[in-house]
Amino acid sequence: MEGLCASREKGYELGVKAAVLQLLFLLIRKYPSVKEVSSPDREQLKMVLHKIEKNIDENLTVGEMAKFCGWSDSHFMRWFKKMTGQGFTAYLNDHRLNLAAELLRITDATVLDIAGRVGFDNLSYFNRLFKRRYGMTPREYRSK
Repeated sequence: MEGLCASREKGYELGVKAAVLQLLFLLIRKYPSVKEVSSPDREQLKMVLHKIEKNIDENLTVGEMAKFCGWSDSHFMRWFKKMTGQGFTAYLNDHRLNLAAELLRITDATVLDIAGRVGFDNLSYFNRLFKRRYGMTPREYRSK
């Protein structure tokens, strides 16, 4: 999938979608006993993910998201981990780093501007997380 996205050949989006579907097929085949998530939970997750996407540049907290769902912080954290396989902060940081990497590839915006656009107020923290995730600094990532 990364190769397809990097090359951006004609129709690459279809190739990526096909690879994702193949991955889902293999996971379902390997773990057939995984129970389907209830429809209300799916709808709630869609709303939470939409709120994250819409407000990615803001300081999103567990408390704010729990309140959005009408739950306690601890209930929200358990539910979110059950639904996504990741804690809220880890998911949020991963999503922000993915967006930052995409912006580094497709724009000429400064690293500081990109960090702010995806919700990192602290450039040092952004650089540290980015390097941990991608094995290089944002500037190195852009140049490669």
